[in-house]
Amino acid sequence: MYAPVANETQFFKYDAAYHGSNGPIQSIFQRSVLSLFPDYLEPTLLNAGYQIPADRNGGNSVGAGFLPLAIAPENYTRSYSGSAYTAVQSRPNHHLEVHAQVTGIDWSTTTGNVTAAGLRYVSNAPGASSLTQHVRAGEVILSAGCIQSSQILELSGVGSPAILNPLGIETVVNLANVGEGLRDPPMMNYLPISFQFNTTFTGAEYIQNFIQLESAQDMLSPSDYAAASQWLNSTSHIDVVRDSQLAVYKHLWFNNQPLIEMAWQFNMANVSISMGITLTFV
Repeated sequence: MYAPVANETQFFKYDAAYHGSNGPIQSIFQRSVLSLFPDYLEPTLLNAGYQIPADRNGGNSVGAGFLPLAIAPENYTRSYSGSAYTAVQSRPNHHLEVHAQVTGIDWSTTTGNVTAAGLRYVSNAPGASSLTQHVRAGEVILSAGCIQSSQILELSGVGSPAILNPLGIETVVNLANVGEGLRDPPMMNYLPISFQFNTTFTGAEYIQNFIQLESAQDMLSPSDYAAASQWLNSTSHIDVVRDSQLAVYKHLWFNNQPLIEMAWQFNMANVSISMGITLTFV
């Protein structure tokens, strides 16, 4: 994590103690800040009773502020696993397999235990054999996103027998909630509240977001919050949501924890205010 440059420190709440100082993934703050947010939005929110918290990595995320970007400062391009780890592809213990699609995890089973022992894949390269390839490994890290990770688990026999058995997939681990309960949070974009500006002003800058996280109690009307709270109090189970997840959500809801996200952001050729209400079970 790189600290904000000297002429931008007034815009960003940053404490080095809460951030890493090494590693392949790099993180910075926006390198140019349009004055709309710090000069107008911040005081407006403060006057309305909302918070502008200190560095969110310190544990207090309630309120509004800028978030770091996963950007490499030397060329201002995205810093992620693809750019970071292909840069070390000459390392003798690093091998990248391209045009390959994982079709499942291979297991090593003992009494009462199932352990990943490797994986299998097929090559999508032109002219490549369609035979399944197997890779043995002491450790398998599954990181294919919320949708494809669930798919790989189910193809590997981890999931609900009611789904796997009719497809001819042997159930290795009975875990009924794999791939279930995904909710897309509603997003509302208030286009009438927009401010036109010349796109050449920002050049190739990344979109600047001013993220506000608030509790449902602080953001909903008293009547809406009361109605939702009454429903939650009277609900002990929701299909495809584990009871333990529901219990955690209730705890967050009734203890005034941040559950609603509002993204004040620049959107293409104008500045628009959009609000995403994140009430998500996964």
